[in-house]
Amino acid sequence: MAADSAVTMRLGNREKIFPTANKIFALSKHEPVGIMVYGGADFMSVPWETIVKVLRQRLGNTSFQRLTDYADWFRKALADSDDLIVGNATDDYVYQCVAGYFMHIQDEVKELVDEFIEEHKEITKEQVTEILHAQIEKHVDEWKRGKVMPGITKTNLPRVRAELKNRVERIIDSLFSNVDLSQADHRALQYLGEAIFTRHANLGRTSDSGVVIAGFGTEEIVPALTSMEVRGRLAGVLQWRQLHEFTMEKMQYGVIVPFAQTDEVQSFLDGVHPDYQRRLNQDFEVILDRATDIILDEVKGPAANEKKRARQAVADRLRKEYDEYTKKLKEFRQQEYSHPILHVLAGTPKDQLAAMAEAMVNITSFKRRVSTQAETVGGPIDVALISKGDGLVWVKRKHYFPAELNRQFFMRYNQELP
Repeated sequence: MAADSAVTMRLGNREKIFPTANKIFALSKHEPVGIMVYGGADFMSVPWETIVKVLRQRLGNTSFQRLTDYADWFRKALADSDDLIVGNATDDYVYQCVAGYFMHIQDEVKELVDEFIEEHKEITKEQVTEILHAQIEKHVDEWKRGKVMPGITKTNLPRVRAELKNRVERIIDSLFSNVDLSQADHRALQYLGEAIFTRHANLGRTSDSGVVIAGFGTEEIVPALTSMEVRGRLAGVLQWRQLHEFTMEKMQYGVIVPFAQTDEVQSFLDGVHPDYQRRLNQDFEVILDRATDIILDEVKGPAANEKKRARQAVADRLRKEYDEYTKKLKEFRQQEYSHPILHVLAGTPKDQLAAMAEAMVNITSFKRRVSTQAETVGGPIDVALISKGDGLVWVKRKHYFPAELNRQFFMRYNQELP
């Protein structure tokens, strides 16, 4: 496991990057299990470093047979530990999620209103309300297509709704006080405020944290990894979703799993940058549509209805050919780029695995440093290697204090070890 030290703090519309954050920790001091965090720097306003170390102390020398059992325990501990919720953290959590999301909808509406005015020179209050209504309905449809979060049941859903009702109502009154909301739109906003905490939708507008747990259960001979997104906790229910779950028992060769800013690592593995590949796919979609029209424009004679059927047939055939081509192209990338690396990875010595993990982080850090992008990846790189026999071993680790001046810290830390 390797991670940089950069963390971004958002203060309104401004950002401050600190290059000294800790993102990798031992989840257990007695078993070969590590945990890494990325994305949001805290859980319910408490830093993840504090959360992990408190829960590690509570885990003590408890062990589990499978790595997934550690992940289950960790999620349950987050949901059940009331003492981790301090001050007005619940109010702040709800406001940050709901108000931030509603303000995003308002920004969308403002952009559409500006476009309408640019085209029509003026706009009425009723037309603004119609645009708002259309955007609210669009978001409702997106959330309804989303999956219900793990842990949301018929038993605890009423508790979650009760925690949200008045809080969401106050946010609606505050942000939409100058709008004549219909009862339908008001109910829809209430639904959206609830959906943030009960469903998942691919909207990308919440400050989720990524949590990666890796290592060995007591009955596992080969390593495993599980990762999840964690949003927060409300009414004793954790808002989360599963991302990855790997075990080398089911893998033919090694695997490299990048998290957070994955573009440069993916480019290294695939031989092509993900942004470039997405652009190619988008352009080919346009080319296929144009090609269909061009082909049929050259065909003389058929009636309109015949031409319509022919267009669909040509479009379907081109789509099939394109899908087969992209499948072969993906297989080529795997055979020529990623598979050779992963084949070698399976037999690579431990010290070289650590060097490779550090290099993967360095690729992104270097790219950010020499480009016009913000240096959101940077600072010292921490590297931890987890093996069945040796447990979690630090290959590289920064301290915010000089080790030689703080021997009592290491004595206290080691006292908890067997």
